[in-house]
Amino acid sequence: MDVSTKYPRLPPIICDRDKIALKEVRTYIKSELEKARCSTDDVDVKKFSIYSTAFSMLISKVTVYRDILSDIKREYEDCINALKNGEREAKFLKVKVKTMTSIPTTVHGYMKREKELRERLSILYAENERLEGILKKIIDEHENLNHDHHDEVESDQEEESETDIIELKPIPGMPVSEWIDEDALKYALEKLTNTLEDLKSQKQSSYVTIEEMRAAQQEFDGKYAEKEKLEEECQTLKGRQKILKMAADTAREYRELKHDIVDEKLSSYISKKVTAYSIKRETTNLVESLYSVFDDDDPSKEKEAEMILDYIEKFNELFYDEEYVDAATHAAISPKGVLRDMETFLRFKEVSENFEGSPSPLLVFAEAFMYSSSAQNHYADEKISFECVNCALREKRPDLVLHWMSNGYIKSCKSVADRLVEFASSASKRKTACLAVAQKMYAELEGSKVISAALLYKLKQPTRMLEFAISEKFTRDTYLTLIKECTDVDLVWLLCNTKGDEILEDETRRNYTGYEGSLPLPLSQALASLLSEGEEAKEMVLNLLDDIFYGQKSEQDDNGSEPESAFLASDLSKIIYEDGQDPYDTDDLVTQRWEALAGACEESGRTEVLMEILAALTVRATMKKALDLIAEDEKEQFDYYT
Repeated sequence: MDVSTKYPRLPPIICDRDKIALKEVRTYIKSELEKARCSTDDVDVKKFSIYSTAFSMLISKVTVYRDILSDIKREYEDCINALKNGEREAKFLKVKVKTMTSIPTTVHGYMKREKELRERLSILYAENERLEGILKKIIDEHENLNHDHHDEVESDQEEESETDIIELKPIPGMPVSEWIDEDALKYALEKLTNTLEDLKSQKQSSYVTIEEMRAAQQEFDGKYAEKEKLEEECQTLKGRQKILKMAADTAREYRELKHDIVDEKLSSYISKKVTAYSIKRETTNLVESLYSVFDDDDPSKEKEAEMILDYIEKFNELFYDEEYVDAATHAAISPKGVLRDMETFLRFKEVSENFEGSPSPLLVFAEAFMYSSSAQNHYADEKISFECVNCALREKRPDLVLHWMSNGYIKSCKSVADRLVEFASSASKRKTACLAVAQKMYAELEGSKVISAALLYKLKQPTRMLEFAISEKFTRDTYLTLIKECTDVDLVWLLCNTKGDEILEDETRRNYTGYEGSLPLPLSQALASLLSEGEEAKEMVLNLLDDIFYGQKSEQDDNGSEPESAFLASDLSKIIYEDGQDPYDTDDLVTQRWEALAGACEESGRTEVLMEILAALTVRATMKKALDLIAEDEKEQFDYYT
């Protein structure tokens, strides 16, 4: 008798790993089908993708028949891809056939349209011939009238006034072709009107009457004479002060050396020193006066002033003629930087407000200003740096800002860094580069270290952020400000589970150890500080407590991977027991923080977490009391035996 017929066939023995794998695959298929809302009867691409992924998961996790299953999956996928390609090609051919069938109808329509246009063209030709005949008849009649009145017209032309002759003169600055163009004449008239108004306003604001100028000159001469008189008095008083100081120093020196100076009195000793100083000072004043006379008679200074005035006048001409590129270059390379100031920036900014096109005159001047900074040895201050950066970012040119920053043309200031952060929040390109430049600026500024550390964390550089914070000796309050700035649960967990001396070199660790605010932060203090930062931060704190309580939050090991065991519910109690064990916290402060967190849990309806916190606080208080009693007993015994 066959054994296989005598005894029923046993099911295959599946190991625990395969069971878990099959369960995960089934769970994945069920959840993904529910998310994609795929029906069980229709053919759906999403459904095929879900089962293909599940098949790959199964192949990667089972221990037997892996090669055969891979071959089967590959054949199925090739077959399905072939069906897809066939369906796609069929749709394409269907559209192509439909297009080909409509070609004769289109050709017939074009031929009919051609016939209609030819008929209209013949009608237009006939109408043109008729109008030409009428026009020729009118011209002949007009020539006859001109011949009859020729003498009368000549006499009228001779009697025209001088003003009429002036009006017939050529218009300066306009070509002959625009003399009869109404739009061009209106534009020229408007431009001349604006120029006339500008000259009138300049006459009122930039010029004064000769009487006012003379009065101002007299007032200036009086003030200047008064200034010279005060300077002479000041120099006299300074000389007296120096002489008195020298006399006092000489008296002090005489008192120290009176044993060596026996034959000389104090008055003669002081007189000798003061006389020597006076002779030296008169010699120095004489040399300085000679140099000042030579400087006053130097003709090159007057010539230099005339050249600067001519240069400014040339810039104004280019600017009023709307030649902004040449004007920007002219101003950027001005001698002694007379045009490299905020006033010139404001002039370019004013004309850029209604300017159409890119780049704007302001951006052109900003580029010329920056690129000529090293040659002129004149770099932008904070206001000009902000104007240049703001203009470049407004016209979507962050590459210019990064180039200027890399060459040191921009002065680091908070306004520029804030503008870069604002641009990065809405930009899609060069976002990381803008944030990196802003972080570097914040790091160089006092009072912006927390923002610099926050940007390092947003740039996904937590190690550099910790090194920067420790090198700047962040206190505990500074770390709490950093947490409020970022409002990120991973940052809270990082600062509460990182020891500062673990990421420092030996030499740096010696400088770091002992200052207040060293890591790690107490978890209760970090979470309690976020409760008052709005509903979003409060919800993040409560979710973190839920994760710890239900075992969903776990620390990472040294390799950066998750450990085998996650947190259990008892780990929240463990955290409460060990919280605040440093010299900067007291037991009452820790209890107050956890009570505040418990109150937030009670308000949000998290009863289980609330009970766990209260129970842990009770146990903590009991243990504290017991330890205090034990310590007191040991102290009494020690006092007894001693």
